[in-house]
Amino acid sequence: MKKRFSILVLAAILLTMASVFTACKDDPPPTDVVQGTAEKGDKGDKGDKGDRGDRGEPGEPGATGADGLGIDNIKIVDGNLIVTYTDGTIADLGPVPKPALDGSAGLDYYPLPDNTYGVSMGRTGYLTEVRIPATYEGVPVTRILDSAFQGNTNLQSIVIPKGITTIDKNAFAGCDKLTEISLPDGITSIGEGAFSGCSSLTDITLPQGLTHLGAEAFKDCRALSQITVSTGITTIEYGLFSGCSGLASVTIPLTVTDIHMDAFRACRSLQSIEIPVSVTSMGKNIFAECDTLSSVTIPYVPSVPSRITEENEWVATSFTQLFSAKSEALTSVVITGGDTIPEAAFKDYGNLTEITLPSTITTIHKFAFQNCAGLTSMVFPEYLSVIDDEAFGGCVNLTAPTLPPYLTAIGRKAFANCAGFTEIIIPGAVTRISELAFENCGNLTTLVVSEGITAVDNNTFAKCPALTLVYLPASLVRLGSTAFNGCSALTTLNFAGTKTQWDLAEKPDDIGFRYDIRFEHPYSSPQE
Repeated sequence: MKKRFSILVLAAILLTMASVFTACKDDPPPTDVVQGTAEKGDKGDKGDKGDRGDRGEPGEPGATGADGLGIDNIKIVDGNLIVTYTDGTIADLGPVPKPALDGSAGLDYYPLPDNTYGVSMGRTGYLTEVRIPATYEGVPVTRILDSAFQGNTNLQSIVIPKGITTIDKNAFAGCDKLTEISLPDGITSIGEGAFSGCSSLTDITLPQGLTHLGAEAFKDCRALSQITVSTGITTIEYGLFSGCSGLASVTIPLTVTDIHMDAFRACRSLQSIEIPVSVTSMGKNIFAECDTLSSVTIPYVPSVPSRITEENEWVATSFTQLFSAKSEALTSVVITGGDTIPEAAFKDYGNLTEITLPSTITTIHKFAFQNCAGLTSMVFPEYLSVIDDEAFGGCVNLTAPTLPPYLTAIGRKAFANCAGFTEIIIPGAVTRISELAFENCGNLTTLVVSEGITAVDNNTFAKCPALTLVYLPASLVRLGSTAFNGCSALTTLNFAGTKTQWDLAEKPDDIGFRYDIRFEHPYSSPQE
């Protein structure tokens, strides 16, 4: 507006000057004026500056420009660059220059202290396939840098050269379309979260030279179906495979000694797993939310350590802590090491049908398998010496196991309510059979107390209504007055010793009235 006003004023001045000039040219000079050349007069004084004119009115606002468009996605299809804008429109911008299609143009490189280069995504975010070169400007590329390709939702395949030794943390985190990756043998370290969230990754082979796998390196790789851990790995870190819901097979090498918390949490397709004997510490919740895990092989049964420190506070202190809660899916447990089954280790695991104990077990502590109603059989190790109180109490479907030859103590109610027992032979090394040890074994018909045992205490075999055959050893010196209380079908006691030996034993005065005593009548097995 201001510019228009100035132009109008200038035009008016020019018109006025032109009018004056014309008037002077048309009028004749006065008669009293003598024509001639006059001298130039002195220059007059400069006039005063005029007042500033009024400010003009503001002009009308211009038209509003059109809204801009953002880019939502860039990808290459059949060699052409395809751009999707934020308004949903798609533009084909034509062929991409061939050098860009080799998958390496546009990567960024950074010098490292060892005079090699590290690499990151740079301007390759639109590519579906990336090929990292072995060298850059003649210098080896050895490292994929921290968060190098993180969040690249276009990347489907990447080729890594043999010179790469390290993949830093979160390098490929969130690359949810990445389906294929080849890791060369030269890689020694994969950082924390390196492939976390790569939900389309179906297969990956870990190189044998690998010595470090960072925590959560493969977290939420939901399409991953199997993994073999490299033999150089010693620790399976926190949450390494957590959330791998499609993982059905895991192979762990003998080099692994530690498995940290949540290592396999929510691996919902995992049905069986074998933890090698080399593992000496297992973290809490390593199998939490493994809904279909029915069979586990473990090197020992966790127990409370003598001292809890900052270093071991993450370690499971019971079998249940491996699962965070009692597993309803678990049916089979194989234990390959350790010398004890801790107190209440498998208590109330009602669906457990099979337990395999190692030859090294010497003690089964109290309540260890109490109320394992699904347990049908048990093979005891040869050198087992103690079965503690209520260790198998309430295992209603357990058939009578063969008690091992070096067993010395059977605790109170150790086999109470084991309705599956029909015959039991107590070995001669036993020095203590506690009260109610075999109480209410409702289908027990035959009892053999082997030579060497000196005492059968009160109520040891109480409430065994089907018991009809009892064989007592000549070594017996004490028989509790209620040892067979409630055994309504029992009428005869077979004693392997002489009448004289029987008379010397401590026993109820009325026992002769209650039972028919047969002397010098030892037990003979059906095979003999």
